[in-house]
Amino acid sequence: MASLLPACLGVLPGVALLLLAGCTAPVGGPASPPTAETGRAESGAMPPRPVVVTTVLPITLLTRAVAGDCATVEPLFPSTTDPHDLQVRPAEMARLARARVLVRNGLGLDDFLLPLIDGAGRSDLRVIEASRGVTPLPADHDDGHGHGGDHDHSDSHGDVNPHVWLDPLRARQQVGTIRDGLIAADPSCRKGYDERAEAFSRQLTALHQTLDRQLTPYRGRTVVTFHDLLPYFAVRYGLQRAVLVSLPGESPSIAALEQAGRIARREGLRGLLAEPQQNNRALVALSRDLGLPILRFDPLERGEESSEPSAARYLRTMEANGAAVAAALGGSAARSAGVGAPADR
Repeated sequence: MASLLPACLGVLPGVALLLLAGCTAPVGGPASPPTAETGRAESGAMPPRPVVVTTVLPITLLTRAVAGDCATVEPLFPSTTDPHDLQVRPAEMARLARARVLVRNGLGLDDFLLPLIDGAGRSDLRVIEASRGVTPLPADHDDGHGHGGDHDHSDSHGDVNPHVWLDPLRARQQVGTIRDGLIAADPSCRKGYDERAEAFSRQLTALHQTLDRQLTPYRGRTVVTFHDLLPYFAVRYGLQRAVLVSLPGESPSIAALEQAGRIARREGLRGLLAEPQQNNRALVALSRDLGLPILRFDPLERGEESSEPSAARYLRTMEANGAAVAAALGGSAARSAGVGAPADR
């Protein structure tokens, strides 16, 4: 996947540090007049709910699934923001300043925040790296899974691919790490964090089992994707990938398009895979030429704000991804995966 550009480091870094340092509040909340809730907390009626900020959409979903009503979870950036274009502005700095906990993915995806925190002296901010202990794939991993064209796909976040949440079992590891970090920051709600993490972990296990049953008949088969959307998903379920481009903003070469066409015909594919926001004209033309629909695989990097419970949203999206992959491999009609007919525009 494309890199998460640390653009914030080039946007008034001195001002950013002053903002973070200047609006830092005591642990547990902003420097503002006491509310009814904080007043009750001070009188011993109830502890204040810690403010927890998160970096990218999948980490927000997993954190909310664990936090429940024990903490106020706020995304640091709008969930609709392309994670490759993140900018740290005053609003983000203020949100970070009033937080007790930051939950980040790690593996290079959001490391650009760490110098800002260190420079502002936020020793009171607990930082949870959700991917700690997760075994990552190399950034240029192909595991023998033939990539189309002559592209050298690599993720400029570093030597590893950070998108571990697209494997339900690695996501389950992230949930455990988030739980442990939240308990350490807020031991008063240990039981709530424990119970929700355990319940969601059971759901992730069930999700994996469902996807494994659904995709086992297609082990070793190749899907064609616009860019390398699903290394972790593919490795977990024994699939191969042929990709048209290294990065989402690129245009595929003629050679890559021709190879993708050959693979699609050889594999008897029923669709091509692309993320919901991807409408590259070359992809649309290939879809039309091959008579195949574009099926949507959502990598959960961004999305609209939703009132749907976070656990349900993650599970629903991953189930839909499994259906799209199965449909692409001929397991069911494309319509059942929530996709349309071959592109004609």
